Amino acid sequence: MEVLDEYPEIKIKIETIANQRLENDKKRTSALLSNKHNKNKTNSENCDTDPKVKSKAFAKLEEKIAVLEREKEDILEEMKRQRDEFSDRLADLETSMAQLSRERRSDGVRPTSRSFDFVWKRR
Repeated sequence: MEVLDEYPEIKIKIETIANQRLENDKKRTSALLSNKHNKNKTNSENCDTDPKVKSKAFAKLEEKIAVLEREKEDILEEMKRQRDEFSDRLADLETSMAQLSRERRSDGVRPTSRSFDFVWKRR
């Protein structure tokens, strides 16, 4: 800090800026603490801190969780049922298409590029 001793004007400016920032930080800290204190005071006056109210709110949340879990299980069962139904329908469709293809081949008609057999074989 020997350099600052050579330039007292700069040293004074730096010290005043540092002091202003320190005061601003003190004010900001005290304001935050007072806001926090006031907020805690209003919350403590509120009925939310009452154990009965908390337990009721907790019970409601537990009930909602139970309902959502039941709905989830129902949805999973429905998805499984739909998947099985879709699988069965797909198998029936494939069987029907194969049977139709066999019937057309037995007719002796050669498949054209637009016919079902031609497209089916390419897939």
